[in-house]
Amino acid sequence: MKKYARVLICLMLFLFIVLSSYKIVLMMNPYTQEQEQWLDYFAGGEKVAGDYTSLEFAHMDDVKRIMERINYVVYICLISVLGIIFYYRKDKKELSYLGYYGGIISVLGGVLLLLMMIFSFNLVFNVFHQIFFPQGNWQFPTEALLIQTFPLDFFISLSVKIFLLALFLGLMFWGTGYYLRKKI
Repeated sequence: MKKYARVLICLMLFLFIVLSSYKIVLMMNPYTQEQEQWLDYFAGGEKVAGDYTSLEFAHMDDVKRIMERINYVVYICLISVLGIIFYYRKDKKELSYLGYYGGIISVLGGVLLLLMMIFSFNLVFNVFHQIFFPQGNWQFPTEALLIQTFPLDFFISLSVKIFLLALFLGLMFWGTGYYLRKKI
């Protein structure tokens, strides 16, 4: 049972690292004025005014709902990771194990996702949208205002930053776990 719990905890750490990287990059990334308006809307602000179509507005409402759900998952992961650290605070060996292997899983997962983004971004982008927007309201013509506001290059840049940060954080956990293992 302990083996399964370790794997689950390491996967939870990976999810926490990726979603935290997403949240951090989203806060730190530079945006155009139009993009800022949408991000304010996603954070609970007023609906964006503009010449967007009703389908574009509907898609962005879906994006807002998904972003709200991601926030919940981030908080659940944060509470879980902090709870695990607190639970194992006196068992340095187990804590080092979880940091070490959680970091390895995070680095390997981050590298895999980054490589997928670099070599097949369109496929990953399409699969992501098919999973989270199965109703299909995410495909717009290239001249659509929403596509002009959030071009594909925007998503590529954001994705690379997210996964580079996730790799860095995974390396930090891995290194911390390695250090603790050598110290014990």
